[in-house]
Formats: sequence, C-alpha cells, structure tokens
Amino acid sequence: RGGRPLLRPVIDLATQQTQQQRGYATLKEIQLRLKSVKNISKITESMKMIATTKLTRAQRGMEAAQGFGSTTQGVVDSMEPEPAKEGKEVTFVVSSDRGLC
Repeated sequence: RGGRPLLRPVIDLATQQTQQQRGYATLKEIQLRLKSVKNISKITESMKMIATTKLTRAQRGMEAAQGFGSTTQGVVDSMEPEPAKEGKEVTFVVSSDRGLC
C-alpha cells in the first residue's frame, strides 16, 4: 500500500514531462487557456456595446447640429460684407447663449 500512491505521481510526472517535450499542453494549461479566451470574449463584447453606445450618441449629436449648421450657412450666404480695405480684416463672430459652457 505504501508504494502504490507514490508510483502514480511519479508516472504522472513522467507523462507530463514527455508531453511537454513533445509540445503537448497539459489539461490544466488547456483549461486555463479556455478560461482566458472566454474572459477575452466577454471583454470584447463589452467593448463593442460601449462603442455602439458612443456611436449612437455621436450620431444624435450630429443630427442635432445639422439644423444649426444649415441656419448658420444661410446667414453667412445672405451676408454681403464690404470688401476689406488694405490692412483691415473682416471678422465674423459666432457665440452661444449657454454662457461659459
């Protein structure tokens, strides 16, 4: 009885060494790799959801700004400033009513 439990780890150790020499992965290494791949997959899915949310928010902002842009373009098109005299510049100032924000 005393010799048998010691034989099994020695055989397992020899088998593992042979597998490692041949380039085979052990069961524990495979399980660890599978766990790692699953975690990476979860992280990737989360990143996709975040990117989709950011894209949707940016599209909404762009649609809201299109009205402002077309109105501003109409104002600029309707302006007929006098030609700038030598040494002087024409400045067109646009500001918002939101204060400092």
